Amino acid sequence: MSPLTQDIEPLPRAVAFIDGQNLIHDATREFGYEHLNIDVKKLALSVCETNRWKLTETRFYTGVPTLQQNPTWKQFWDKKLFQMRLDGVQTIRSKLKDRQTQIILYKHIHVTVPNSSAELQSQIDTSPCWVTDRGYYLDHGTVVSQTVFTEKGIDVSIAVDAMKYALESLYDVCLIFSRDSDLSPAVAEIKNIGMKRLPKFLVATAFPSSQGKDYGIPHADITIRIPKSMYDKCLDPKDYFARKR
Repeated sequence: MSPLTQDIEPLPRAVAFIDGQNLIHDATREFGYEHLNIDVKKLALSVCETNRWKLTETRFYTGVPTLQQNPTWKQFWDKKLFQMRLDGVQTIRSKLKDRQTQIILYKHIHVTVPNSSAELQSQIDTSPCWVTDRGYYLDHGTVVSQTVFTEKGIDVSIAVDAMKYALESLYDVCLIFSRDSDLSPAVAEIKNIGMKRLPKFLVATAFPSSQGKDYGIPHADITIRIPKSMYDKCLDPKDYFARKR
């Protein structure tokens, strides 16, 4: 058989499981981006092409606030996830849970109002003793109450889906965009499931990294540190924030 007629070995099938908030936090810390400003399908394709894998499915997981919790981000995520679905991405969303937390401030903390106009400065009530010409002065031991929002069940959803896909042999490469160590037991179980098949499953962890020294999910076979140059090639030019009237 001539070289031209030989069967070409197919590329390993890869399914991307993307932890949205984890990806955003890494991109913010490493590259300074404040929100999900990329095309996640393009990013998954870029990683797969670099490693000679065939991307067969992209799954995106994130928590989404309600209108009462945060109308700005609710509208952003509704538009962003709708576009993802148009691009063929499977989106899995969960509700955010809110809880009250209290923080006790230590030492002296000043809160200032930067770049304030003269009109705004004139409207600030400076009569309380804790307001100074530098701004708001919070003394040692001040208790600040804050509402925080947390997503629940994202790691569990990724772990369950990734193991289900392994049991059904729907991929050769389990590509997880996260470096959350909570997914380590699921990674170990996927590799255990793969012991019964040939070729064995390959588990990869991918995340933005500017230093090249960050560690991914324990027990993963491959750690993929996404540089800013690759990340920026996948930027989404669309603006999903509501226009201000």
